[in-house]
Amino acid sequence: MNAQPVQDAKYWRERAVEARAVAEEMLDPETKRILEGIAQSYDRLAEHAKTREDAEAKKADNAGT
Repeated sequence: MNAQPVQDAKYWRERAVEARAVAEEMLDPETKRILEGIAQSYDRLAEHAKTREDAEAKKADNAGT
């Protein structure tokens, strides 16, 4: 796990889950749509973080060989 939570894919996935849970409670369709969009943005951030984590792990593996 990274020292900074915002660089951790799990952190962003959890934020996406939270945003979707809040969106489900919304009665206003526009508010629900905005929160679902926020959740999708968090999903993209999680993917970017995962890519970075994978690259760092590969770099560490290559340094050890």
